[in-house]
Amino acid sequence: MPTPDSSRGGQALAGFTTRIASYDRVEGILLRPASAIVRYGTLVLVEDRAGGGHYLASIVDVKEETPHPALDVERLRELLDKLIARHASLEDAVRVLEELISPTQELVKWSSIMTVDLAVLGAVREAGGPGAPVLDAYERPPRPYSRITQPEPRWLEAVLHGRMGPGYATRGLYVGRLAYDESVRVYLNPARLNVHLSILGQTGAGKTETVKRLVFEASRRRSATGYPHGGIVVFDVAGEYTGYPYAPASTVPLLDAVLDPQGYAPEPPYDEPSKVTVVVPYDIIAARPQAHRFHRSILDLACKLSSRLSRSVDTVVFTDIERLYAQVSPEGHCPRGLGRVTYSQVHQLIRRSEFLLAVIPHPGFMSIEAMVELSGTKSEYFPFIVSEVAAALDLFDGEDVNSIDLLKGVFNAWSSGMISRLTPPSRRGIPSIVEGLRAFCQERRHGTRQRAEEKWDQYMSTAESVLGVGGGYALQRYLAWLAYKTGLAAPEQASEQEAACTLLLDPKGVQKVTGVFSSLNTAINAVGEVEKRTLHSILRALSKLSRMTSP
Repeated sequence: MPTPDSSRGGQALAGFTTRIASYDRVEGILLRPASAIVRYGTLVLVEDRAGGGHYLASIVDVKEETPHPALDVERLRELLDKLIARHASLEDAVRVLEELISPTQELVKWSSIMTVDLAVLGAVREAGGPGAPVLDAYERPPRPYSRITQPEPRWLEAVLHGRMGPGYATRGLYVGRLAYDESVRVYLNPARLNVHLSILGQTGAGKTETVKRLVFEASRRRSATGYPHGGIVVFDVAGEYTGYPYAPASTVPLLDAVLDPQGYAPEPPYDEPSKVTVVVPYDIIAARPQAHRFHRSILDLACKLSSRLSRSVDTVVFTDIERLYAQVSPEGHCPRGLGRVTYSQVHQLIRRSEFLLAVIPHPGFMSIEAMVELSGTKSEYFPFIVSEVAAALDLFDGEDVNSIDLLKGVFNAWSSGMISRLTPPSRRGIPSIVEGLRAFCQERRHGTRQRAEEKWDQYMSTAESVLGVGGGYALQRYLAWLAYKTGLAAPEQASEQEAACTLLLDPKGVQKVTGVFSSLNTAINAVGEVEKRTLHSILRALSKLSRMTSP
């Protein structure tokens, strides 16, 4: 038998092709002992000597014929050597011949013929000289009677990563080894992550662990992969990546591995993490009545992360009124509470903290198309009526709508017949609900704390009677949005309450508020008489969306 071309990676002859079934399917025969196991997905090299091409193919189906006996030549040679050594007689030779024709004797070796279906993956071409094979497109499939050989592992590894060049082991993202040959390592080209990637599989198949490996490799090999300043964002809905509260002993949370790579994957080279930020979104309206318990739960999370990861954790809680901060050290006790910090201090923390736990309110932005899809509404009027109301209130930011909670409150007032308490202006040109918040702002700025608290309670009572539970906070957030949008306040300098008060105590701000609520009144009148069931349908959809935007 001729020696296989070692530069192509071929080893011993495994079989030959018999038929071209289609452009990317070839049938063949494998010559193997009956005990051999040929696995689905095994990669083979097909050498088309007539056409001169070399192809990489994968076994996608196997059929085994009835085993047949064959002479074990090596065993026969051993027996004959013994006979010759002891000057065997004719009777000895006869006994050997009897063994040859008996299929139950040890001179018989059972073999089988396996017919296989091969999926042709591509043509193997040399790129950049010998030893740098690349898998490429082909003009025609391999012809019948092409040789099928088993590739040498290192050559096969080079073919699989040919597009990354010789340095694939440094630049590539290591994802594991071939299931049937663990000597072949598998790397993912980081350039492939610039497009959409979907990882599919049954429950327990390893989807999460695959994502963990990819994120770990990408975060630890930033310089090698060509993205030294790149960042990674992981949406950890179930806590499987941070390990909180989901942390089974059988798995390693991604956060642990990123912060301590040598403990889980000592193979170099790995970059040190310059920054890790864990963002915890929350519903500001739901958290406000239980602020103390909410803050304790955040500190508990920070303490557990700090203890488990042996790192100091900077914790910042963003509220609509102020910014709260605490630093948790693994050596010390957990702090009892959060203290206030300035905006500039928070800005520095965001820029420089190596491990930051940022607790921020959910923004509540969503496009009309997304609102229709996620709510599952069947109302054909939903996109039109909601768009009209949102446009009148100046809630659009590009294609997204701000403050779903406020929209829910407006439609709640509309469907309950209380919209008249929202749209007619007071003597100052703004609705009485807004006037109540303005009175609180005046007391907050010029009056006493007790009087301010009384005005706030009056405002909240009125707002919730019209807009529903949480309506007072939703309206305050909306007015802050108008202040930010008109430039009367800046998000990095003023809390939502401060921004809303700035708007209501400024003549231009009052003019803006008067304008939007007058527009709301005009929009509702323009829509005309809307059936009760239509309003209730829209309100149900907005209520569902409000719940969905709250964790």
